[in-house]
Amino acid sequence: MQRLATTDVPPMSISTLHRLNFKFRHWSVRSQLFLLVSALLVPLTAVLAWLLLQHLNHIRAKAQVEVMHLAEHAGFRIQRELDNDHHMLERVAQRRLVQTMLPSQCDPVVANMVALTEEFSSLTVRNMQGRVVCTFAPKEQDGREAAAIPITSDTLKSHDFYVSAPVRHPSSGRWMVNLSHPVFSEVGQKVGWVTLSRDLLAMGASVLAQVPSDALVTVIHPNGLNLLRSQAPQNFIGKPTQMKAENATKGLRDGYLVTNDMNGVRRLFAFTAMDGVGWRIVAGRPESLVYVHYWHTLQNTAAAGALALGLAIALAWRFGTAITRPYTQLADAAAKVAHGETQVRASLTGSSEVERLSRQFNHMLQVLNHDDVLLKANELRFRTLIEWSPEPTFVHRNGELVYVNPAAVQLFGAASPLDLIGANIFTLLHPDFHASTQTRIDRVLSDTTGVPAPAADIVFLRLDGSPVEVRVDGIGVQFDGQACVLTLARDITETKKAHAALQAAVHEKVGLLNEVHHRVKNNLQIIASLLRLESRRSTLPHTKSVLDDMQGRIRSMALLHETLYRSGTFAGIDLGNYLRQLSTQSFRMMLTQGEPIGLELDVCTVTVSMDQATPCGLLVNELISNCLKHAFPNGQSGKVRVSLRQVGGDAGPDMRLELQISDTGVGLGPDFEASKSQSLGLQLVSDLVRQLGGQLVVGNTGGASFTVVFSPDTLQGPVAPA
Repeated sequence: MQRLATTDVPPMSISTLHRLNFKFRHWSVRSQLFLLVSALLVPLTAVLAWLLLQHLNHIRAKAQVEVMHLAEHAGFRIQRELDNDHHMLERVAQRRLVQTMLPSQCDPVVANMVALTEEFSSLTVRNMQGRVVCTFAPKEQDGREAAAIPITSDTLKSHDFYVSAPVRHPSSGRWMVNLSHPVFSEVGQKVGWVTLSRDLLAMGASVLAQVPSDALVTVIHPNGLNLLRSQAPQNFIGKPTQMKAENATKGLRDGYLVTNDMNGVRRLFAFTAMDGVGWRIVAGRPESLVYVHYWHTLQNTAAAGALALGLAIALAWRFGTAITRPYTQLADAAAKVAHGETQVRASLTGSSEVERLSRQFNHMLQVLNHDDVLLKANELRFRTLIEWSPEPTFVHRNGELVYVNPAAVQLFGAASPLDLIGANIFTLLHPDFHASTQTRIDRVLSDTTGVPAPAADIVFLRLDGSPVEVRVDGIGVQFDGQACVLTLARDITETKKAHAALQAAVHEKVGLLNEVHHRVKNNLQIIASLLRLESRRSTLPHTKSVLDDMQGRIRSMALLHETLYRSGTFAGIDLGNYLRQLSTQSFRMMLTQGEPIGLELDVCTVTVSMDQATPCGLLVNELISNCLKHAFPNGQSGKVRVSLRQVGGDAGPDMRLELQISDTGVGLGPDFEASKSQSLGLQLVSDLVRQLGGQLVVGNTGGASFTVVFSPDTLQGPVAPA
């Protein structure tokens, strides 16, 4: 692909724009104000030019409407004249005496009609050969002259009202136009014409009488001859038109044109054509008169604009001078203040804004002087507060102490602040804390939010070398105009001792609780062992069954105590883990060797109190025992399932626990309700459910199921060794 050639015109760089902007910003106020006035005048001039153009268009449109109205009004009057003549000729042609075409029977009524109409010069009746049959005229001489006017061939061919081209009268030399209407016999045969001759000068004086003197209206025949004219008609009627408007508008029905007339006057013309006769009416007004108001407005506007421009420039220069003088005085006052003359005041001169600025400047100086006094007082008050503070406080810069209060002097075991000022902070710090302290100092100095660093426990070394444990807080401050670290230290030696004593007491109590639960578990195991010995000695099956059941119940409670002291947490117990161990242990102890029965566990992790864990363990032990005794007779195989899950909400008062023990055995017998009241185990299950505050639901579909729904305890927190 061929690359297009580019010109080597370097674009304006950003640095150039910055330099121009810098130069503009450093112009004087007077120069900027002058530029601002010039910038405002440019759009105002554009708006003014646009308004003048709109005004010109409005005047042009109004003038076009006026000249078109002249042309249309003249056409209306001419058309009305021709229509009147047409109707009159039509009535004459319908007269019976006229239709006879006999010279001896000329209609006297027609003669009277012509005599009474001043506009008519003469009226003739002609036969098909064009010869005159009758002549009607106010004067006999006019009649003879009318008869001498030949009829044109176009008239002989016409079958309706016809207006001829202008013809010159043979004797008078006046320009005439013949209006003809055919005459038909009673049987409808054309037998001749009725012809009316109209004097064009007289006709023009009648229809164009109301044309203004500065306007020009011309009526032109389709053959290019002038028919009527409002100005000097005798010089133009009958002559070929030489108007550029006529030549430029041929073939157009109506429109507008600006050109010179035959006298060389430039006019705005409107032209329109008359229907039927085809005459074209051209009306115009001098362009100088049409736009006279516009030119006056333009001249006045230009003069006013030039005057306004000169006045604006003069005022801009004057105002610029008036504005800059007070600013210069204010700048001089500010320079004196910068050199330490704080008692100087700005002069209250200039405009109200500048005077207000000067007042604010003087007020600022007063406030600064007052703030300086307050600042010194605050520094004294702050130093007093720090000096008398019981908290050890010190300031260090680049690791060197620059200020210590009396409490800090006492903390480090010094005799006076002079023993510490200038000392390196790291010589007073235990070596184990050098790295962490340096990291904290760097973080405090780099922080710009003003938020103190988190507290930290470190060990300082007194001047005698003895350690002291303290908790320090640090924040970045300005001290003598330089960045420093302000540190507050609190001696926590006694706090540490108290905390250690508390931890020892907790360990002692935990040990006692462990011992209690351990001994309870051992005692329960001894009881279970005694019951097992009695069970082995007894020969009664019922007695052996009761003793075995009691062993299982005691083992469940012993396992609970064992779980508590092994976990080290005494306020609560993981119920899921406890039930998993209990179910596995009870199932193994109760299952006869070789029985094809399995155990399924599905328990969730949830913490409950010992008060709820105990009845839950007894429930599980009792129901597992019940399943193994009754659900699988005659060596039948199956499964025992223990499940624990959350229902309802995940936390809060809506949370519930669902504990279910079920089997896949033969299910519950029809006498379950009757035996329920006689069975100690089932009575115990009901009592344990009430102790939990829950609800028991017994199912018998696909085996027996016992479901307990209850609300877990709300624990305050576990008790465990620290």
